[in-house]
Amino acid sequence: MKLFRRHQPSVIVSDIGLPDEDGCTLLGRIRSHETKEKKPNPVPAIAVSAYTSEEDRKRSLAAGFQLHIGKPIESVESRHTRLRCASMTLHNPIRVLIADDAGA
Repeated sequence: MKLFRRHQPSVIVSDIGLPDEDGCTLLGRIRSHETKEKKPNPVPAIAVSAYTSEEDRKRSLAAGFQLHIGKPIESVESRHTRLRCASMTLHNPIRVLIADDAGA
C-alpha cells in the first residue's frame, strides 16, 4: 500500500500468490483506498497467477482485476498485455506497480 500511495501507478500488475497476502486482498485494499480518496476511476489492474482455472479467473475479475494472465506469460500474450495497458492509460506515461512473490 505504501508503494501505491507514493507512486500512484497507471497500471497495477499483481501476482495472486503473494507471500503475506494474496493479490485479491491487496487489490481490495487498493480499491478501498481509491474509494476513500474519491478517485473517479480505479487504476487498471492485471492479475498474474499460476492458478489458471476458470474459477481462478472469475475470482480475480470479481476482486476488481481487469485481466487475469496465467504463468508463464507467453511472449505474444505479454505484447498484447502491454498494448492493452497502453490503451487503458490513454497515452499518458505509464507507471506500473508490480506486486510479486519476489517482494514489492
